[in-house]
Formats: sequence, C-alpha cells, structure tokens
Amino acid sequence: MELRRNLLGRNMNDEAILKAFSFLEKSNLRVSANNIIGFPTETRENIFETIEFNRKLNVPGVMVSLYNPYKGTALRDYCDEEGLMQKGAHAGDYRSETVLNMPQISRQELLSLQKTFPLYVKFPKSEWPRIEKCEGNDQEAEALYEELSSEYTEKYL
Repeated sequence: MELRRNLLGRNMNDEAILKAFSFLEKSNLRVSANNIIGFPTETRENIFETIEFNRKLNVPGVMVSLYNPYKGTALRDYCDEEGLMQKGAHAGDYRSETVLNMPQISRQELLSLQKTFPLYVKFPKSEWPRIEKCEGNDQEAEALYEELSSEYTEKYL
C-alpha cells in the first residue's frame, strides 16, 4: 500500500504480510490484526483499502486504533508543518480520539470508521449498507450498531 510505504516508510509488500499471516493461521496461536487509521493524508478510500486487506488476512481478531502524532516523531513534525493540529496540542488517546483536524476526513467520520471497522472486515459485503448506517449519530444508528455488534460477537469472537 502506498500509504504504508510513502508515509510510514514501511517497505514490506502486501504479499509478505499475507504470507506471514498464513503461517500464523496454521499455528495454535490466536492471531489478531492491529490496525491504525487516521494518518495524515489518509482518506475514507484508503481506510477501505485497509479493510479489504484485513478481509484477505482472515484473522479471528481485528483491532483498530486512531493515529495520534506523538512528539519527537517525523509524522508529528509533518502534522505541525501542515497545520493539521493546534499548536502545542498533545497526542490523544489512540483508543478513542485524535487531535488531527484534516480536510479530507472529519474527526467524526474517523471515530465512526474506527467503531465499524471490525464489522466491515468480518461481515459479508451485502451487509455493508447496514454497517454504513451505524456510522450515524442518531438513536437508530446506535440501535443498529448494537444489533450488529451482538451478531459480530456471536459469530466471530
């Protein structure tokens, strides 16, 4: 993936990652894929590329955190230079918040995608329109999310 290579400097290709996970699949270990979304320049489309990649990995556990720019990192410098966060802001809790304010994706959309990411990975694509409804902020969205989360827990955990 371009983002992995260009923004993070991780030069491993998808095939190498898929191969590593296929070796683990044959073990007795419980394996999970730990993902981070909300990188600078990342779009909704990029996040769905990550979702699609996780579908190929086919691991039992899927976790997703939000990127936060920690002091002393090159990405923090990039975020400062690009004005993606308030001056002097401290990195947030990667489990539930981001301090970035990006033009291509809102903070609320990132939080919604973090919440629904495992559902998109595990459920069939025919369910994606229902999952997308869970990204909303109203009571109907929350009720549907609770329903799908229960189904997720029963089927996949």
